[in-house]
Amino acid sequence: NLKNKKFHITILLLLMWNFCTSQQFTNYTTKEGLPSNHIYKVIQDFKGFLWIATDKGLVKYNGSEFKTFTTKDGLANNDIWSLNATPDGKIWYQSKAPKVGYIENDSIHAFESHIKGEILNSLLTNQIGNEIVLSNGNKSHVLIKNRWKTVIDNAFNNGQYKYYIKHKNISQFIVNNKQDSVFIMDKNKNIVKFVANDAFSIKPHKRG
Repeated sequence: NLKNKKFHITILLLLMWNFCTSQQFTNYTTKEGLPSNHIYKVIQDFKGFLWIATDKGLVKYNGSEFKTFTTKDGLANNDIWSLNATPDGKIWYQSKAPKVGYIENDSIHAFESHIKGEILNSLLTNQIGNEIVLSNGNKSHVLIKNRWKTVIDNAFNNGQYKYYIKHKNISQFIVNNKQDSVFIMDKNKNIVKFVANDAFSIKPHKRG
């Protein structure tokens, strides 16, 4: 009856309240083993481990212990500000340094640019499956044969933004300065599609 239903609902709400209030958060600081309290980013890899980017190294947490990777272990710079986990088990780290790369099986792999002496300074990282694309607003780099190769130069030029994509036929998107039109380029840098914001339609466009 209605009275019993109200009683059951009251019990359920009380149980839910007790469950919610019993959950407690744990704060981790340098007292618990972190190298720094300055945290840029936290991610979880595909095995369940937590990875923490700090200004004093890259940290792996297994649920009970912190393991810190620094320049002593192969990092070019301890100031790690971004992380990406890929399905193949790698943890990619970003920093302003002559070498950046990934950690695999607790070993650091760092790679230089194909341009000698270039400092890699990624402000934005894109992930395409297991591939990482580093971008600093002017260039986009992809790791090819153990070197960070420039796949797009002058990301902003002549009022246009260029975006690298991984596709068998398409090489990149170009967005104009007003961000109301998109040009889709093939591997030969010919415009094969043109998307206008005012029409919300796709139509062929000849390169002129």
